Amino acid sequence: MLAIIVDDSKMRTRLGVDQVVPVEAIPFATAPVMRELTKLGGKPFIRVSRDKVGYFVTDNGNNIIDVDFGEISDAKGLERILS
Repeated sequence: MLAIIVDDSKMRTRLGVDQVVPVEAIPFATAPVMRELTKLGGKPFIRVSRDKVGYFVTDNGNNIIDVDFGEISDAKGLERILS
C-alpha cells in the first residue's frame, strides 16, 4: 500500500517551483545516484536530520536525496526516468 499525505504547504501552481523532489537511495548507492541525478539536470543534496547530527535515515535505513530540478514541465517523463 502507498499512502501519500499532502497539506496546503505542498500545493503549487507550477511543479518544482520552490520545492524539491525527494529520492530514496540505499546508503552505498547514494553517491552514484547523486551523479546520475546531476546528469539529469538536477541539483541533489542529501537531507540532513532535524537535529543536524548526520543524515536523515528512512525506516528502511536509506538516505533521502532532495533534488532541485527547477520547474518541472514533464512530470510523467521525469517519473519514468527516475523509476
